[in-house]
Amino acid sequence: PRLRVCVNTYGLGRTMWWKRDVAMRALRACSTSSRTQAWSLADGVVSFARKRPPPPREEVERLLEHGLSQAGGQSGAPAAKILLEWQAMEAERDTKMALEKAKDAVRAASQDESGEKEVCEVRVASHEAVARLCTRLGMDAEAVESARQSVQEAEEALEDTPMLQWRKDGLPTTWLRAYGALGSAHLAAGDVSSAMDACSTCADVFPNPQEVEECAQDLSPKELSVACAFLDDLGRLHHVLSGLPESSGESDMEVWLQSHEAAEQCYQLCIKVLQTAKQKNEGFVELASSLPALEVLEADAHCGLSQLHVCTQSWKEAESHAEMCLAAAERAGEDSHPRIGMALLQLGHIFFHTNRLTLGEGLYRKSGELLKDTVAHDFPNKVAVHPTTLALWNWRYAQLLSLMPKRGSEVDALKTEAIQLWKAAANLKCEDALVEGLLKEAMGGIGRSPDKSIEEEEKKAGRVCKRSAVMILRMGRVIIPGHWPWANKL
Repeated sequence: PRLRVCVNTYGLGRTMWWKRDVAMRALRACSTSSRTQAWSLADGVVSFARKRPPPPREEVERLLEHGLSQAGGQSGAPAAKILLEWQAMEAERDTKMALEKAKDAVRAASQDESGEKEVCEVRVASHEAVARLCTRLGMDAEAVESARQSVQEAEEALEDTPMLQWRKDGLPTTWLRAYGALGSAHLAAGDVSSAMDACSTCADVFPNPQEVEECAQDLSPKELSVACAFLDDLGRLHHVLSGLPESSGESDMEVWLQSHEAAEQCYQLCIKVLQTAKQKNEGFVELASSLPALEVLEADAHCGLSQLHVCTQSWKEAESHAEMCLAAAERAGEDSHPRIGMALLQLGHIFFHTNRLTLGEGLYRKSGELLKDTVAHDFPNKVAVHPTTLALWNWRYAQLLSLMPKRGSEVDALKTEAIQLWKAAANLKCEDALVEGLLKEAMGGIGRSPDKSIEEEEKKAGRVCKRSAVMILRMGRVIIPGHWPWANKL
């Protein structure tokens, strides 16, 4: 109780300096020889860091540093929990620094051999955080390895626990987080089969996503947060499956519809469950630091729905979800965050297809300002966005400018930049023409009228555009279904 009081007092100390000093003295006086006190200290620090509105960054950093020194330095699960909160804060402004903090959390948690349930959760979350940050940085092999370690930790913890119906035992959040991260890592690396295996492993404990919506009021804040993240991962997997190249002739349409509908269902359920999660997550301080904020999940789900509606040319619905994606992205953090640039890119793409070129050009220009400074092959000390995202921006901007008067001279440079960025991202050693063909197939050609697009011609013929690029706002990257296996054959 003394720890909780002093941390709350520290929060008041933002405006009352003398109370902050009292709180700091109380924190220093609390010995960490007691395991319970170490966990209470970690919970108090995390609680303060997540206050709304957010406290000044300098105060949060000072409290995190002091909390680490009092919770065992750089060793032990309580210290790892504080480090995870630190990486969550850094992930909003410096991806490389966030990755360092996540790796520090892995090392700290690995030195804790107490066998407590919460220690296992911290270990799983630490490996998961490393995996998701590596995915954002394009370090796919390391992301898969970290996700596997997360799964291994989760399986060891649940080795003697029968996987009964989750309605009775509660959602196995540790299990779902680990396998969700593994599925996302495999998906980013282009291994769709392994991604499907990872997600299907959870079928025994997550058999019907709709049940989560029905029982949302009975789930804890942590269960809701993990359920939302897993539904978003599952929706993304089906989304990519719906865009795989043709392979089975007449059954192609049926397969596409099944994946498309499954993706749409998962995204919509994620958004519905999010509403309950937002109500319950007020003051929530349980371990969730390696999961994105609920607003980020909401933005990602709306972005996915918008892209699905673009594939079926349901432009009104696509625009509505793109606008909601932008609103959620703006609520999630700073106005200069690149996720806002990705949301603007999606909205500008819809304006291009609906012949609002001037409005679309303005959105693309603003999107480019937010994305360009964050994309580089050495990833500067900022929020990293995968080069495939800027490749998509260059290609789509070239599409739009090719139809605008007196802007045609800018098209070739944009197209060349898109090709080079994609080649660098995939480490391709091939002719530019081959990559250009891939981008044209997945993103449409350059220099054609948007109202006579390939998509409309296929729709009239009773087909759909299967091989379309999937922009993943949460990952900060773009996936072209079937691209990586295709690239490996070059």
